[in-house]
Amino acid sequence: MGTVWRAWDERLRRPVAIKQVRAESRSSKLHERLWREAQAAALLDHPNIVHVYDLVEDAAGDWIVMELVEGRTLRDL
Repeated sequence: MGTVWRAWDERLRRPVAIKQVRAESRSSKLHERLWREAQAAALLDHPNIVHVYDLVEDAAGDWIVMELVEGRTLRDL
């Protein structure tokens, strides 16, 4: 589906996770699913749900900017 990056939000001075979905997925149902997922998550407020901060569209693809949660990767598990 894409790649998740660790990043730094310069404006708010906090670490964030950025989920990038490849541009070629824009024409597929994946694009719609990503946006629905982000919009639904943004409406929820619970300690076990990652907070969504922003949705971005550009020529490189779609991006979700979200709370960075430290922990082990699935690969590690």
